[in-house]
Amino acid sequence: MPQFDPSSFLSQIFWLIICFGVLYWIIAKFTIPRIRETIEKRENMISNNLENAEKIRSEAEKTLSDYESKISQALEEAKKEVQEAINDCANTAEESYKELDKELEGQIQSSEERINRAHKLAMSEMQNLASNIAQDATNCISGIVVSDTDAKSVVSRLIKERE
Repeated sequence: MPQFDPSSFLSQIFWLIICFGVLYWIIAKFTIPRIRETIEKRENMISNNLENAEKIRSEAEKTLSDYESKISQALEEAKKEVQEAINDCANTAEESYKELDKELEGQIQSSEERINRAHKLAMSEMQNLASNIAQDATNCISGIVVSDTDAKSVVSRLIKERE
């Protein structure tokens, strides 16, 4: 076999060094810069996506705090209305007091129903907003498109766990 002939070792080593040198030069000159560029682009894209996700999360938190403050204001207003109605009833006659008491109970229930409806509406809107944010964030960060039903089911499950 000519590969094992000691007289050809020097030429074989010479061509081995030349081939690996050319291969190393090609990899160092063309392949590694392209890989480095791709990695940098991905890092930039990931950092931008994380910044966007953080902005969206802070906006969602702000929206949630706004909804909670509106709900607490509605509760305070309802309590004020009830207290005023109770004070008015105390000043009337006993018979009027009983009639007004029944009316106030109806108002309390309707106020509570309005508050509950407003709370449910706010929570529904917040859930829709959170599912949209989750869909957008998932799409931006990982490139995976999440369906509306999947996003809503995950958000509703997380809300139930939090309660």
